[in-house]
Amino acid sequence: MKGGSQIRSKADTKRLVTLYPNPSNGEVVTISIDSFDLSTGYKYSVYNLLGESVFSGKINAKETVLSNSLNAGVYIVSISNNKEIIENIKWIKTQ
Repeated sequence: MKGGSQIRSKADTKRLVTLYPNPSNGEVVTISIDSFDLSTGYKYSVYNLLGESVFSGKINAKETVLSNSLNAGVYIVSISNNKEIIENIKWIKTQ
């Protein structure tokens, strides 16, 4: 298909990013990226439900641990590389 876009269903896409534990009740959350390549320049941003960035950082290894002092609530963790957003994940922090 020249000049068009390809549409894939959710069943066709493999999840590249995992965030665990989710929900979490502590200060440690791990981001795991399949097919991790340092040259891709992965980074993460955490947003509250108002869309405000509450913290962000670079992902320097296949698994990065986020230590934070955020209040309990629902957040969006956005994973991106130098070109695009790879995935947005809803994260629930219970304590």
